[in-house]
Amino acid sequence: MKTNLLKLWKSAREASDHLSFAKERFREKNAFETLKSFRISALLSQIFLPLFSILTGTFALATIFNVFFELWLAFVVTIILLALWERVKCLLLLKTFEQFYKSAFKTSVPLFVAALFFATGSIYLSISGAWELSKKMDNTAINVEKSIVHEKDSIITFFDPKIKDAKLAAENYFQQNSYQGVITYSRDGKFAEYYKDLSKRAINFENQKEFAIKTLEFKKQELLKSEKKDYKKFTYSFLGITILVEFLIILANWFLVYFDFSIYSENAIVENALSSKVDISPENLLEIFQAYFLPRIVNSQGQINESFVNTNKKIGFQPPATKSATNQEETRKNQEKGSVADLSDNDIIQDIKAGIRDYRLLMRRHKVNVLTLNKLIEDHG
Repeated sequence: MKTNLLKLWKSAREASDHLSFAKERFREKNAFETLKSFRISALLSQIFLPLFSILTGTFALATIFNVFFELWLAFVVTIILLALWERVKCLLLLKTFEQFYKSAFKTSVPLFVAALFFATGSIYLSISGAWELSKKMDNTAINVEKSIVHEKDSIITFFDPKIKDAKLAAENYFQQNSYQGVITYSRDGKFAEYYKDLSKRAINFENQKEFAIKTLEFKKQELLKSEKKDYKKFTYSFLGITILVEFLIILANWFLVYFDFSIYSENAIVENALSSKVDISPENLLEIFQAYFLPRIVNSQGQINESFVNTNKKIGFQPPATKSATNQEETRKNQEKGSVADLSDNDIIQDIKAGIRDYRLLMRRHKVNVLTLNKLIEDHG
């Protein structure tokens, strides 16, 4: 029994902890709370992604500057120029997006053209550098040659001794069975036939060796073609990553401007609401009273009636015969439940209809964000 109680207590505690997490997840949040984690990612991307762009662009420009400078100096000059290029691109992108959200985009066409030029140039340099880097890293021909050389050596090692032995055997037989450079004559021609077979044996070994080497060369070409195809896929993937990085740089700069614009817009709505005056016409007083004050009066009267009934029970009084205490209690509870339900569903609308326009008070009381509150005020205010 004690174990079951401990399990129930532990389960209830875990559920309570997770409920707090769920409430925090689904509560109404302002723009800063909603987007701040994305802003951190955008800041990190704005700082570190251009380093990749500089790295790839270096291989494109260093080959050009290497004609005029030493290799190390060409790399230094290239890195400095690309760092300045990326910084100017970042500033131009930020200013262009700012003008867009200020609705002054038409007046900043030169700024947009400059940002587009720097962004396009950065993409071109990155792609060119990635292509040059992939070509310099291409070792497929060397690797294939290394794998083929071992097999070729094995073929030569296998056939050369056999060819040498076959030639030596034919030569020795000729010397032993010849006179003045002519093979010994016999009616059946056995000496000449045997010498011919020995010579053909050496020739056959040479043909087999040549065929094996040609087959190996064909295998080398096929393997090289396959390796080149696989490396080409790697190259295209590298180029795709380079383009994606450039796109993420632009996206990060846009999001930083969008984040500030969202907070600015939200704050402008609050300031506008706080500075505006609320005028209530006499015709709306009855509607405000019925929507806001009347439910609270009914609720408070129900509580007074309950106190009165309890007091009567204590001193021995009974309610009238036409209405029993049970019926009175049920009626009072139904009225109270209806009032509480109306309040829970319509509290914020009632406050708005009552003329309350204090955004901070309404947001704190009803746990809503400023955009939702502004929409409700527009609909019911």
